[in-house]
Amino acid sequence: MIDILKKQIPLIHHCKDMTKINKGFSSDEKYLIHMPGDNNNLLLRMFNIEELESKKMEYSILEKMQAFKINCSVPISFGEAGKKDI
Repeated sequence: MIDILKKQIPLIHHCKDMTKINKGFSSDEKYLIHMPGDNNNLLLRMFNIEELESKKMEYSILEKMQAFKINCSVPISFGEAGKKDI
């Protein structure tokens, strides 16, 4: 699965390692992406297509929160990979 994701998502193509996260309250499939460089990690969240509209709204809200300098996750990219939305 990890190799497939690295091929489908250009942003993480050069990651050093990926660790599946089995914690949290959401039903999202989550991975900690270890990128080259010191302390440069990303969180990849994948979800079912039925949640697409609510996830788009969540992403948009996180983008708007950045403008107000609210301490929250920084949205980087939103897209689709294979049969999973990311």
